[in-house]
Amino acid sequence: METWQFYATRGIVKSYRFDNSQIEKGLEIGISPEIKISHKHLTAPIQRDFALYGKRMGLKELELSASIEPSPENVEESLSRLNQYTIWVRGANDIANERLINAINFHVGSAQDYDSEREYKKRTRTPNDFATFDAEEYLKRLDALKEFYKHVDELSSKSGITVLVENMPNPNFAKAESLEDKKSKYRYIDRWSGTRWVPEYFQHGSMATSGEINHVLGGTGIQICYDIEHLNQTIESSSRYPNEGSLESLLVHEAELFEKFGLIVRKGETLRFKSKLDIEQQITDFRNPIKSSQIGGQVGMAFMDSDGYFHIGSHMPLTPTNIYIMDERQRQKMWEDGREYVKQALQALKSKGCRRITFEVFPYDYAGEDWVKMNQETFSSVKQILSEI
Repeated sequence: METWQFYATRGIVKSYRFDNSQIEKGLEIGISPEIKISHKHLTAPIQRDFALYGKRMGLKELELSASIEPSPENVEESLSRLNQYTIWVRGANDIANERLINAINFHVGSAQDYDSEREYKKRTRTPNDFATFDAEEYLKRLDALKEFYKHVDELSSKSGITVLVENMPNPNFAKAESLEDKKSKYRYIDRWSGTRWVPEYFQHGSMATSGEINHVLGGTGIQICYDIEHLNQTIESSSRYPNEGSLESLLVHEAELFEKFGLIVRKGETLRFKSKLDIEQQITDFRNPIKSSQIGGQVGMAFMDSDGYFHIGSHMPLTPTNIYIMDERQRQKMWEDGREYVKQALQALKSKGCRRITFEVFPYDYAGEDWVKMNQETFSSVKQILSEI
């Protein structure tokens, strides 16, 4: 088996102080950390303590996952926030006298800001899976993000810190108004019970396909952090919402969008796809390099289990003994389908020169024994898959 590098997303802050417990749990099972830190925690004390710890532990060349969600409404704020991250990273590297962190990654962006879109849909009583923009608006918003990435590329060059963008899912998951509201509708305890995420679909024009991302990154040196779970969600959506209308009825901008990206976007309708997306093609069509990837065992966005409720399928462990699926037959099928999907995705990533995998497998907690067990089993499954390709 070729040499691959393995990481797991690890938080480093607890009660507004540096905390190494999540990193330590990963290192126990041979998985290095991908650092996750909110912009609210980019403080000097956390920077210093993390840098000294990283130097002592011999950590280097890590990626940092940033809380940046670009959209045309917030490009200035996003660029300012990225600048804050680069300053913090360079400072940490200086303290460690080592290239502790060499890259920052964040979501590539969306046509509409998620929270603003939620408020608008609530106010106008628009269904969550409907678009609130038409094809002309969507094309303009893609161009606005393309202009944003020119500035990101300049900032990356000046700072010496590599910038990676992560493909998003389309659609995304919806959020309940509150935990109380969620509990009234989804009366179960699962991995996501402490969050407002629900197993429903939410459309805000997130950049998901290789065509869209190639467009917004065109002419830049920005690299890709490819999330294969997000691709899975988008493939599922392309199968659920294929184009069923006559192409002759497309308006000028609708035809342009369809021709360029294989999408049909109309205000007040679900976003539709030319055809079901292909795993290999979506990955190999990227023009910019794929530096790293993110993996979980998701097969579907949502699934009905034997308790009669829908559950979120995201960030599942990749194991035949998945304790988060109660129905035995469904558990076996999701394991077999998930393994085959990950194998196809890894084959395509390998062909693009990617040799770096970050596990995003989340049980109830991020530093307990359940996390260790689920990630050990996923790690073992992925290593076996890699030996076969």
